[in-house]
Amino acid sequence: MAYHFLLSLFFFQTPAQGTVDYPTTSRVDSLEVFVSDQQLHITALLPEGVTQIEVQVESRRNEPMTRFSTVSPYDPDSIARLIKYARTEKDTWYPVVDVVPELGTEGVCLLKGELSGYYTFGGPYFTDSAKITQEIVIPGNRLEYWENSLRVGSRTIEVNKFYLRNVYPVLLREFRHSYDLLSRDWSGIVRVYAIGADDKTELFRASVTSPQTAWYHRELEKQKGRGIASARLYTSLVALIQDGLRRQNNNPSSSTYGSLHTFYDMEAKTHRTAYWLWGGGPWVKMTIDALNHPEITHQLDSTQLMKAVDKVGKLYLKYQVREAGHPSRGSFLVIWTRRPDSYAKWIGTSDSGIMHKWVTLPLFRATGDSAYLESAVFWSQEKAKLLAEHEILPHYYRYDEQQFASSIFDETGWDPEGHNALYQITGAEA
Repeated sequence: MAYHFLLSLFFFQTPAQGTVDYPTTSRVDSLEVFVSDQQLHITALLPEGVTQIEVQVESRRNEPMTRFSTVSPYDPDSIARLIKYARTEKDTWYPVVDVVPELGTEGVCLLKGELSGYYTFGGPYFTDSAKITQEIVIPGNRLEYWENSLRVGSRTIEVNKFYLRNVYPVLLREFRHSYDLLSRDWSGIVRVYAIGADDKTELFRASVTSPQTAWYHRELEKQKGRGIASARLYTSLVALIQDGLRRQNNNPSSSTYGSLHTFYDMEAKTHRTAYWLWGGGPWVKMTIDALNHPEITHQLDSTQLMKAVDKVGKLYLKYQVREAGHPSRGSFLVIWTRRPDSYAKWIGTSDSGIMHKWVTLPLFRATGDSAYLESAVFWSQEKAKLLAEHEILPHYYRYDEQQFASSIFDETGWDPEGHNALYQITGAEA
C-alpha cells in the first residue's frame, strides 16, 4: 500500500528502539509495554480478584501543551499580537491526541489555577459551554486526531495534565491490548488502575520514550546536488503525495473528516488546523494529475489515492451553501478563522472558484461523478446573481455575523479560475 511505501522511504537517523521504564511499585506479576508497527502494546498479568481496570494513556506531545496566548519568539509581529491577545481574558489550550480513540475512549483534562467560569471543548465545531471543574471529561466523539481545542474564561487557568482513558472488564488475568498510534515516534506514559467499589488502585505505570529522531527522505538525500532531473521530480512528487496521506483527517467522528491538516507545528510536533477546508485543494489536483504518469503509479496505490482525494471532494460538497435566498448561496464553507475568544466561519465567495478548479472539476473528469459537475454549475449560476448585486465581488461572507467582509484579499483573483475550468468542460459562459 502507498502509506507503507512512504514509511519505507523515511528512516530514523538514530536507532528506532526506544526505552521503557517500570517503577518498582508495580502490583502486577508480569508486565510488558512497547511500541511496534505504529501500535502501543500492553500485556500484564493482573492480581486475582480484579474485575475492572482503567487504562490511561498520556502523550508527551502535551508536555508542554500549547496555548493561544503564547507568542512565538520567532513571530515578526509579536508586539501587535500581544496587544491583540490582551483584549480578552479568555485563552485556548490545544491538547494533542496522537492515539486513535476507541469506542468508549474519553479525554480527561486536569486543570489548575483559579477555577471559575465556563469552558468550551471541541472548537471550532462545538460551541456549547459547561462550568469549569478541576477534572473535565471529554466524550470520545469530540476528540479530534492531533489538535484539539479547550477554551477557558481566564488565562490564569492552566491545563495540568491531559490523557485518554478506557475502562475494560477483566475476563482473564492476563490482559492484552493494543492501541493504534498516529505516529511511529510515540512517547508517553501508560497507567493501569484496578477499579474497586469505592476507589481506584494503581496497578502499574510505564514510561515509553522514543529515541530522538531525525527524519529525512532517503531517495531525495541521494539525489541532492544532481540538479533538475525527471527522476528527482518524480521522487519529490511521491513524497508530497504521501505527505498528504499523513495529513488527511481520517477521524470518522470529525466534522471535517477527509480534510487535510493545513499546518505542521515543528515545535509541538503535531498537525494543526483541519478546518481550513480549501487547504486540501492543491494536493488533490496534484495527486490526480500525477496519477497520469506511470513513473508515479508504479510506486503508489492508485485506488487508495483516489479514495483519499474523493474524501476531500465529498467534504466540499457537504459544505456548499444551498440555503434558499442566502447571500453567499452556491459558495463553499472554506475556513474557520481563529480569534482570541472564538472561531468564525467564512464562506468563500472567491475561494470557491479555485476549489472547483483544484478539486470538484478534476474529480468529475477522473471519476465521472456528476455531483461534482452539478456543484460547479450551481455555483456558477448563483455567482451570476451575486455579481449582479455587487460592483466588486466580495471576498468572503461572515456566516455567523451574516454580512460580507468589507475588504478583499489578493485571493479574490482565484474566482475566475473556477469559471475557466468549468467552461473547459461545458463550453457555457454562465
